Amino acid sequence: MTSRLNPHAILIALLALALAGCATTSRRTGRGVPSEPSPSAADFDSGNYSESPETATDSAAPVTESEEQAAVDPAHLFAEAEALYASGVAANQDTRWQDAQVAFERAIKALGEIDLAAVEDPEIAARIDRLLEEINTDYEKTLEALGSLGEDASSSTVMLRYESVDSSLAGTELVTREAEKQQVEYDFPVELNDKVRNCILFYQTVAREPFELFLGRAGRYLPMMKDVFASYGLPTDLAYLPFIESGFNNNAYSYAHAAGPWQFIASTGRRYGLERNVWYDERRDFEKSTHAACRYLSDLYGMFNSWTLALAAYNGGEGRVARQIKRQKTKDFWKLKLRDQTRNYVPLFIAALMIAKDPESYGFYVEPDPPLEFDWVATNKTLELRDVAGAVGASEAVLVDLNPELRRGVTPPDVVPYRVRVPKGTSLQFAAAYRDLPASTRTQLVEHTVRRGETLGKIARRYGVSLSELLAVNKLSVKKRLKVGQVLTIPTSERLAQREVRQRAPDPTPAPKSRSAKSGSTYVVRHGDTLWDLARKFGTTTSAIRAANRMGAHDRLMVGQKLVLPDGTRGSGSSGSGFWYTVKRGDTILRIATRFGVTIAQLLAHNSLRDPDQISVGQKLHIPADL
Repeated sequence: MTSRLNPHAILIALLALALAGCATTSRRTGRGVPSEPSPSAADFDSGNYSESPETATDSAAPVTESEEQAAVDPAHLFAEAEALYASGVAANQDTRWQDAQVAFERAIKALGEIDLAAVEDPEIAARIDRLLEEINTDYEKTLEALGSLGEDASSSTVMLRYESVDSSLAGTELVTREAEKQQVEYDFPVELNDKVRNCILFYQTVAREPFELFLGRAGRYLPMMKDVFASYGLPTDLAYLPFIESGFNNNAYSYAHAAGPWQFIASTGRRYGLERNVWYDERRDFEKSTHAACRYLSDLYGMFNSWTLALAAYNGGEGRVARQIKRQKTKDFWKLKLRDQTRNYVPLFIAALMIAKDPESYGFYVEPDPPLEFDWVATNKTLELRDVAGAVGASEAVLVDLNPELRRGVTPPDVVPYRVRVPKGTSLQFAAAYRDLPASTRTQLVEHTVRRGETLGKIARRYGVSLSELLAVNKLSVKKRLKVGQVLTIPTSERLAQREVRQRAPDPTPAPKSRSAKSGSTYVVRHGDTLWDLARKFGTTTSAIRAANRMGAHDRLMVGQKLVLPDGTRGSGSSGSGFWYTVKRGDTILRIATRFGVTIAQLLAHNSLRDPDQISVGQKLHIPADL
């Protein structure tokens, strides 16, 4: 166990890190965040094991400023995670358990979003591991103190919470309505023992709110998933497994890098036909991932000849379970000594299965969502989902919900034709509008010829793409040496492609000397500019700038590009200037920092604050314009 850091020490380290300009990340090994196993290791020891809660994101929600910056700035993410951890520790000390839970889960989310493709600095890896250990330790204390979980708790948070209350539930009377209980049939070996009774009671009490949410959401996918399992000749009860994997959230993502309703890590997903690149991630496709889960579970059953052991291996890895069987000389799951999460996994599943198949007998009265209904249409050109939505008279959120595998809200350029789901009964509308739908300008590709001295990192920074995107598109390893003259494909936008042309024939129009701007005016992007910096400079947000310029969440700035500044922006003034903000009821340091496009660490340092929770209504904070 690592030593406990106090909040003040963490914030001092945070500021030191920011000043050091730490901007590299590494693939980590060890307990905190297991790295994705190599293909050879995955053949034996893959599983979907994760010791920490996943971050369940809603793809239909607007992208926040901090999330956009995190996508391109690992140092910002790490600093943000440290500050959030400090906030959680302070909340724990003040017995504000719900605030602590939010802070710790956001810290976990920030660390989980760091790009792990670049394996360069072992010191950074060690810092991340230490921080994860600290978060895990204090987060468990928070969960122990909470009386119940809110409905927005992730499925893995539910599992982690169970570990802390398991023994305290023993002997408590189970709430059932035997007189109303229906005769329920199962094709999975259900055993109602004390462990399962504990799990049922846990869902009825501590985890009631999130489980009710899962029950409602399951209605959208269960009919389809049961049909798929039946087509493989497998127990249809296995279709209920997402109750404890993802809560039927297609966008669930763990910081161990497991994704989708069945929580596949990348290597296991590839083994079972789930591809991912910069445009799509088939682990999030509720149909394709269900087929992959059927094949994986079928293989596990063939290995262990037991559904309880197959589920244990699905969670903990087939290698780990096989070794414990050999070491303990028993194939009885209920007698095996396994990791706490794996040991709890099967009884939690059985309890969820029993409740979900007969909810009213266990006191749950939830109207399930109606099953998803959709038509398939095909496109031979890259289309924006927002344009497809307009063509069929639906909202963009509906199209995103039906096509969760599309990572950028656009059909991929490398799959032609590509099948898209549209709301039931709208395929004819799509066909009528198809010819007039514009091809997306966000999927243009640029070819780059490697020059002497160039590295993958330098090339990625030049084009404003992430290193992981560059590696994925070109099927390269981070350790691959580039050769002079080698041609790389760069995923980018039409505007960036045009920038490359301009760089060959420079635009004679000089950039403006001043960066000050009035509301509604334009600004010409200069070398080194980022959306984050411009949002701070002009007193707005990155989301507002994107909206004013119809930029997608992944579009990059280009030197010479003219930006329309949204209404309400202010002039930048001289370096180091800013403005004063009066704290209002309900404000938090995180909310204020996000609103004005600065990090928590910057806001604390600029105002000589040490504790992010010690602000009060009426207090004046100075918001820096330039750091």
